[in-house]
Amino acid sequence: AAAGAVAAQVNGEKIYSDDLDRMVAAIESNEPSLSSDTPEAKAALVSIRGKVLDDQIEHLLLVQEAKRRKLVVKTSDIDEGVLKVRGPGVSDDDFKKSLVEAGKTMQDVRDMVSDELLVRQLTSRLTADLTLAAITPAEVLKAYNEHKSSFTVPPLAKAHHILLLVARGSSAAD
Repeated sequence: AAAGAVAAQVNGEKIYSDDLDRMVAAIESNEPSLSSDTPEAKAALVSIRGKVLDDQIEHLLLVQEAKRRKLVVKTSDIDEGVLKVRGPGVSDDDFKKSLVEAGKTMQDVRDMVSDELLVRQLTSRLTADLTLAAITPAEVLKAYNEHKSSFTVPPLAKAHHILLLVARGSSAAD
């Protein structure tokens, strides 16, 4: 687990600046224009860092909600997820070496996979609740008719007089 400066704290759980920096660096390495020293690149990186932090906060809130609802992930599913993270053809030694280089442990990976699976499970349950409440076309039409003003855009301008340039001697059909 990371230590050091805290970028955010969500219900007592910390998101560390070092982890955030690693995520932003990964994005930067995939986009050469961000590596320049221009004001635009610097502003883009600040914006990206804010978006990454927002995403991490949202993810942590979802994990916390899944745990609050006592959702559970099977160990076999975590094991399968770790294999996917490791990737095909990567040896245990190479994988462990890459974890050390990233400042992570196998338990960090297992926790990450578990959290992701919890979020998927929570999302699946929340969306299942929505699909149970099927909306009929008649209900859609009724809601539209009751709130028509919400679906219309007023004209931006009103033409009072339109002038057209025509060549001398042109007929009305031209």
